Amino acid sequence: MRKYALITFGCKVNQYESQKIAASLSPDAFCPVDDWHEADIIIVNSCVVTQKSETKNRRLIRKMKRENPDAFLVAVGCLAEMGPVEGADRVVGSRDKVEKILELFHAGPVRLLDSFGEKTRAFIKIQDGCNQFCSYCIIPYTRGRESYVPVEKIKREAQSIIRNGYREIVLTGIHLGRHPELTGLVEMIAELPGLDRLRLSSIEIIEIKSELLTLMRDHPKVMGHLHIPLQSGSGRILEAMNRPYSEAQMYAKLDEIRAFLPSGGLTTDMIAGFPGERTEDREQSAHVIREYAFHRVHLFPFSPRPGTKAALLAGHLIREEMDEALALIKKAEEEGKAAFVRRWSGNDTSVLVEEKTKKGLFEGYTPEYLRVRIAQNCELNTIVPVTLSGDMIL
Repeated sequence: MRKYALITFGCKVNQYESQKIAASLSPDAFCPVDDWHEADIIIVNSCVVTQKSETKNRRLIRKMKRENPDAFLVAVGCLAEMGPVEGADRVVGSRDKVEKILELFHAGPVRLLDSFGEKTRAFIKIQDGCNQFCSYCIIPYTRGRESYVPVEKIKREAQSIIRNGYREIVLTGIHLGRHPELTGLVEMIAELPGLDRLRLSSIEIIEIKSELLTLMRDHPKVMGHLHIPLQSGSGRILEAMNRPYSEAQMYAKLDEIRAFLPSGGLTTDMIAGFPGERTEDREQSAHVIREYAFHRVHLFPFSPRPGTKAALLAGHLIREEMDEALALIKKAEEEGKAAFVRRWSGNDTSVLVEEKTKKGLFEGYTPEYLRVRIAQNCELNTIVPVTLSGDMIL
């Protein structure tokens, strides 16, 4: 029996694909280990969305080869699409990575996913690839063109996961909103017996249709939370980024979202320090966060990626300017979260209990994706009613 270590970096799609690999490696022939020093096979499912993540991946792979030279090391995914990987015995690109890994190790067919490790929520990939080519983004080059998982296959995987006791499913993809049957798919999965919660991982603002918002408002199992990767609140910067919407379209859609979901959770991605960015551009981003009460911001300093148009643009910020840009958006995030917490303080909601802390407290998420700490005794993987107060929210 061969021992393998599977290390995953990056997005929810990568996490799903790693689980798919693990589920398909026969336990009769392959044994997972937590410590890669003990492994005969090391699989690194990589991420290169920023220079920092790429560097981290490359350093770890070199270290693994130095410290476990006898292991067969495979670099998988986006890093493999960028050329040779020092320390790797084999590289496997992004497209059909699960099938290619199983073929490499003669491990048989891809199996239906029925678990997601020790987590209380499971991800299901419904889409891959991106055709947008935002000027800062390397993902269309490393993930390839858009493709879609058939609805029936998604349904079977969801049913398999539900049978295994998972209370929440998150639909994920590289460009999720491009799935041509998204709204119908959400409605169909939400109706599956045994499921309590359904979420979307991330969706572009122009792909949030009124039919989807209606489901979020009216269906008790479709969570009222949207992660919208705005990247900037400035129309000038959105255009330079080659984002697929204007500032006016962004505001109109945010107004519509808040009309449907006045207390719904909103989270976002923002890039600080895009080339040519001015103080007024950052102020516009901060305004959007505060005005619409985004309660969480995944904030990234601009990272030039090879082969992208933005890497060639003039006007890169110096370190002091970048620090100021990051600080401004972080402050806006604090204010947006405070505004959202005020909306919910004193109101009743529910929490899916996911973790017990060392101090004996319990943590989990509300439908709106607020992380909450609960003092009462709970069972993991249960949904409990709570009345929110500010000191509960993490």
